Amino acid sequence: MMCAMDMKGTVWLIYLFKLFAYFILTLILILTHHLATKHT
Repeated sequence: MMCAMDMKGTVWLIYLFKLFAYFILTLILILTHHLATKHT
């Protein structure tokens, strides 16, 4: 029972980390694109 709960928690942690990483990547892409368009 305890192992199953721990496994679920780990899956949630990985999911949240992936979501956070995707958000950061998108933010960086938007910022770089904005800076590139502003520079030219």
